[in-house]
Amino acid sequence: IGTVLHAQEEKTCATTEVYLEALKKHPEILAEQQKLEQFTAHFQNDQNHQRLAGGSTAYVIPVVFHIIHNYGQENISDAQVYDAIRVMNEDYSKGNPDTTLIAPSFLGIAADCQIEFRLANKDPQGNCTNGIDRVVSPLTMGGDDDAKLNPWPYQHYLNIWVINSFSPSMSGAAAYAYYPGTAFPTNVDGIISLYSYVGSIGASNPTRSRVLSHEVGHYLNLAHVWGSTNQPGVACGDDGVFDTPETKGWTSCMINGSRCNPPVIENVQNYMEYSYCGVMFTAGQKVRMHTALNSSVGARSSLWTLVNLSATGTDGSATQVCIPNTDFEADIISVCAGNTVHFQDICWNGDPTSWSWSFPGGTPS
Repeated sequence: IGTVLHAQEEKTCATTEVYLEALKKHPEILAEQQKLEQFTAHFQNDQNHQRLAGGSTAYVIPVVFHIIHNYGQENISDAQVYDAIRVMNEDYSKGNPDTTLIAPSFLGIAADCQIEFRLANKDPQGNCTNGIDRVVSPLTMGGDDDAKLNPWPYQHYLNIWVINSFSPSMSGAAAYAYYPGTAFPTNVDGIISLYSYVGSIGASNPTRSRVLSHEVGHYLNLAHVWGSTNQPGVACGDDGVFDTPETKGWTSCMINGSRCNPPVIENVQNYMEYSYCGVMFTAGQKVRMHTALNSSVGARSSLWTLVNLSATGTDGSATQVCIPNTDFEADIISVCAGNTVHFQDICWNGDPTSWSWSFPGGTPS
């Protein structure tokens, strides 16, 4: 038993609060969730429906990152986004190096979820993209669903928005997602995250790098391990998954922790915990996510079709090299005559190979 990190030092997930608010406004959400739960029960009990439960092929999900920025530190680099995709793919394929830390109680059920994330290479109009969409807006500050600008069709892409900060009502949040079928309007479906919780490099760090893996779990119908609340440590609860033990939820990494049904060890290292030491999903969570991917609820079943993978440029064919979109920033935007301004190239969507700058009347011009 050892305390590695206290998660109170980090922000948490606002998925529960956003879901409850959506439920108040749209009670019809319950019918969609019940439909999905009925499908889940049928899928779990019928091995013929578990298309990939024991196969070798992965479900491929096209992804687009929308960087909502106002030329601040939230305008994270392409490299940080690529790193985030790397972390997600390692976590969902059980390819993360820290699987060596999994508690012995759970080694046998730690799952390769057979889910792969690929940045889109075609936008909704079929144009070349590197899967990173940059949108300039002051809504990056104090963001919420209103900051989810330029959404791409949720039936075809997993939209991930990156912002500087959340609104005051969600000031403690690192990110949030929508469960399948709970986003109204549907163009807000997806994940929204602080820029400092994306990937393991740049403005983020390795401790925070699993936040998107956690949020994708919600997007694919996983609850927190202690249940559908945002109150870990309050009461013992269950997430509806057969192989995750009942737990109160953990905000510190007590790897062999047992509080609800001693001596049963709880799955503190689960990505759907708040321990900030997640290293695994279970076999049961894998089946539940595969169920969501085979259900029409929330249109998750349309993401990985061969037709959609071709349309989004994620079918494994040759990657298109995109023409960059021109953009630049200045260290100051208001200056007296005779003073110096430094300009920085921040082209995006492709790598420039040559530049031509013109400043009529300037030195140099």
